[in-house]
Amino acid sequence: RSLSPSWGNAADCSISLSELELTLGNVDAAIIEAKHAIGYAARNDNSYRGILALVSHAVALAQAGCQSQAHTLMPKAEALQARYSPTLPLLQSVASFNYCNLLLAPSETSGWRTLLQLGNDANHAHLLLDVDRRATQTLQWAKAARMDVLSEALDGLTLCRVGLTTQILQGNIAGPKSPELASTQRDLQTKLSSVVNALRRAGSREFIVHGLLAQAWLRALSGPRVGLESTQTDLDEAWEISERGPMPLLLADIRLHRARLFGPPHLKSEGETYPWESPHKDLAEARRLIEKHGYWRRKEELEDAEEAAKSWPA
Repeated sequence: RSLSPSWGNAADCSISLSELELTLGNVDAAIIEAKHAIGYAARNDNSYRGILALVSHAVALAQAGCQSQAHTLMPKAEALQARYSPTLPLLQSVASFNYCNLLLAPSETSGWRTLLQLGNDANHAHLLLDVDRRATQTLQWAKAARMDVLSEALDGLTLCRVGLTTQILQGNIAGPKSPELASTQRDLQTKLSSVVNALRRAGSREFIVHGLLAQAWLRALSGPRVGLESTQTDLDEAWEISERGPMPLLLADIRLHRARLFGPPHLKSEGETYPWESPHKDLAEARRLIEKHGYWRRKEELEDAEEAAKSWPA
């Protein structure tokens, strides 16, 4: 008796394989598996699998630096979501986080340029507002449906990243702060700490690292930078998780964060020394990882950091 293939199972397997390949730093392989998943999901005629396959493909392409293609695929996935579930027309949970991650990328890149004193003429207010509205809505749906801890935590992380990036682009992080602004930043720290704890409870190591990197960025600018529960400890914990994975793309992110947060003299506290070998070594290793794995999503951020580092002490 002939057996018909289970296209749904094949789609599920390829989606999982794409995610695994990306975690391991095999970006090209992740793109190939995601393409397979789209084809299998189409044969299965299952909208939900089609959504996940399109998102997986978009995420892999974005990590490869193919931003325009990723921006084409995500709305297609969301259109399927609206057809599949008209009352919940936005991407949910991890898919929502990945879409917001893609949308936030230009604003966060500008935020880093601002911190590195490289200048920033772009206006990201509308984009940040759009992401804020998305995450606020999906968080409301997640709470109403009593979804899993991870879904709520990821929406919370997106909202904290929007808040942090907005503060940086408005020039509100460094320097003297009004009581109202100081209160706003303390509130952001409290929310982000709660999000990181929720991510720990959810147990997804990759997303714990994302939370720690955001928390490290905030603490580097509003304290504490070193010592207990500081930027340094956040980055060290993120490194331990990513190295054990291994998750080489996240290791590149951590190298970039270390160099950009502790390398610039204007960000350092009095008497502060670099907690690791050197910012130049971290940037060199970040470049090696980015080139090795084709992680071209970070190309612009890397080049900005390298440009800024020309004026840093050896």
